[in-house]
Amino acid sequence: MKQDNQSENNPLREKAEKVLSELVHNSSKRLPADNLKLIYELEVHQIELDIQNHELLNSREDAVKARDEYLELYDFAPTAYITLSANCLIKRLNIKATKMLDKNRSDLVNQNFNMYVLPEQRIAFVEYFDRLLMNAGKSSGEFIIRSGSQSDKYVLIEGIRAGNNEDCLLSIIDITDLKETEQLIKQKNIELANLNASKDKFFSIIAHDLRSPMGGFINLTQGMAENIQHLKMGDLKAYTKTIFHSATNLYKLLENLLEWSQLQRGLIIFNPKPCKLSSVISESLIAEGESAKVKDIELTINIPDDIEIVADFQMINTVLRNLITNAIKFSPRGEKVEIGYVSMLQSHCFYVKDNGIGMSEDILERLFQINQVVKRPGTEKELSTGLGLLVCKEFIDMHKGKIWADSVEGKGSTFYFTLPEVNEIEN
Repeated sequence: MKQDNQSENNPLREKAEKVLSELVHNSSKRLPADNLKLIYELEVHQIELDIQNHELLNSREDAVKARDEYLELYDFAPTAYITLSANCLIKRLNIKATKMLDKNRSDLVNQNFNMYVLPEQRIAFVEYFDRLLMNAGKSSGEFIIRSGSQSDKYVLIEGIRAGNNEDCLLSIIDITDLKETEQLIKQKNIELANLNASKDKFFSIIAHDLRSPMGGFINLTQGMAENIQHLKMGDLKAYTKTIFHSATNLYKLLENLLEWSQLQRGLIIFNPKPCKLSSVISESLIAEGESAKVKDIELTINIPDDIEIVADFQMINTVLRNLITNAIKFSPRGEKVEIGYVSMLQSHCFYVKDNGIGMSEDILERLFQINQVVKRPGTEKELSTGLGLLVCKEFIDMHKGKIWADSVEGKGSTFYFTLPEVNEIEN
């Protein structure tokens, strides 16, 4: 009965008995019942062992195949995997990890992983590794690793203690690009915040500069309206002269403000073409000639007639007009303003020079900065906003040139700007 139950519950024995029954059926020998029974049991056990051995061999082949597949997946995984001993020694690692550390696998095994962490972060990594050994859960940390000839890498390490409680399993992901992008975004946000703050300050300055001449208009016209019957011709002439100067300054301010605002909104089309510089200067002198006559200032030109530039005619005209206006504004009566040319390697260099009041080092450093607008009255109290120089810089930057100033306080100033000699601005 016991044998019957064993047979019912043991598939291996059932297979053996089936094989044996076929053998007995085909045998011509006749043995006593006891001997036959004993032989039967022995042969059943032998067949059980054979079948079991065959199944074990199949299981071993499956296990080897599964192990090979695992090793292949481990070795060629897109993520770096490293197993560290309790002493932080590298026990095994995959191909991705060897590439990340830029060394052969044989050179890395039994090496202390801590030596590949940036020196400044090694203490932090040791603390992180100690937490891995003490806790059963997964732990993450960001570090910088240094390897071979490659540049430093920002990595995200996720680790967990192995099942034997002696090793730690690490997955390492290169997040260098992500970190660089984060740094770039952070820098751009800082620049944007600074730019917004600069623009806010700039617009407050412009609002003040617009308010001043408009307030002057109101006061002057109110005075004239209230006292017109008592004013003499000389008084009227003084009033109208003051109104004229205020209107001129306000017009120039609005003109520069319009150009600058169009630049910021991308509404000005940059259209560089070959043109004669003499044509640009003639246009600028016509616009500023009247201001020079009023102050008895002589405008001289020291530029060869054959100089040809590749530039946006209107932009360079605006630059020259602003620089000549400033030179006249800050020059005493009877002085000279020179517009000249200096030959430079691979570029044209032009200048506007005056013998006026000049500038201090502090003022020179604040030129061309939106949050450091320089405002000074001219030699005859002409108003100034500094906006014209900002427009000049924007236009010269668009031409891939440079603009700067040299000055000595009390001895005059020279403003320079360059334009590429070849047609680089179209590239």
